[in-house]
Amino acid sequence: EVGDVNTGKFHGRAAGTSTATVAFGGYTNTEVNNSEEYNGSTWTETGDINTTRRNMGNAMQGTTEAALVFGGDPPSTLAIAESFNGTRWTEVGDLNTAREKLPGAGTSTAALAIGGSPDGGAAGAVVESFDGSSWTEVGDLNTAKQDGAAAGSNTAAIYFAGGGGTQQTELWDGSSWTETTDLSTARGVGS
Repeated sequence: EVGDVNTGKFHGRAAGTSTATVAFGGYTNTEVNNSEEYNGSTWTETGDINTTRRNMGNAMQGTTEAALVFGGDPPSTLAIAESFNGTRWTEVGDLNTAREKLPGAGTSTAALAIGGSPDGGAAGAVVESFDGSSWTEVGDLNTAKQDGAAAGSNTAAIYFAGGGGTQQTELWDGSSWTETTDLSTARGVGS
């Protein structure tokens, strides 16, 4: 047991390490925009994200000084992206396709936004790459997915699990996705 977050929530995101983490957004009994940093023992409130949201994507390799959040909802699916510098969040280039329930991979200056739901219902296959200022659509997933998990960089990533419970796994080589060995057990929302 270590220090608890100041605001309990779900459907939020985080970036960093076990001793330097920033957690942001999510849902309590309503969507929240708060952001908290963890130093290995306690959580401290920091500058809030500008757009209150949940179900967003983020660059998992971010740090407490360089995190990235994109997409999400409500009141409808969002395209807004924001970058964190350790103190405050600043809006950066929007996604080309607004969506929610999407995982991300990479860093705040080299990220992937993978799949997700563009209309709040059906899963999508769209993948976009971020270069620190703008998003470019790159190779789509082979199978439309949402609520899955991703890891890696914008040139070598993995996407697995997903809404409704799937075993499918796909690998990204920087230009295209290849289906690979399935998970042993189908899973819904991934992390």
